[in-house]
Amino acid sequence: MAAFETYDWPGNVRELENLVERGVILATGRSLAIEPSALKPFATTAPTQTGAGTGTREEQTQPSGSGTLEDIERTHIIATLESCGWKVKGRGNAAERLGLNEATLRSRMKKYGIQRPR
Repeated sequence: MAAFETYDWPGNVRELENLVERGVILATGRSLAIEPSALKPFATTAPTQTGAGTGTREEQTQPSGSGTLEDIERTHIIATLESCGWKVKGRGNAAERLGLNEATLRSRMKKYGIQRPR
């Protein structure tokens, strides 16, 4: 809490809103935990759009700071797919972990250009 109180908040309330949204999306339990390291300034270069099969694996799975909700959702889906061994259906699948129907997950994967790495 001290980190939040002493942080300068250069992005004002929008930065706080994005940080909380990101925390909610990435939360794995019932409580929200945001690391103080999330308050560190982000790179000043503009984020690049990565399409299917482009960019490094790290670029595709690392949140881009105060990115859009779609960027964060895409990153979360990729991270969940990786943790499930890219299983979309079956026991211990990503759709189940994300609380989505299998068809919905496949639709979002198509929307964000997410493909299993070869």
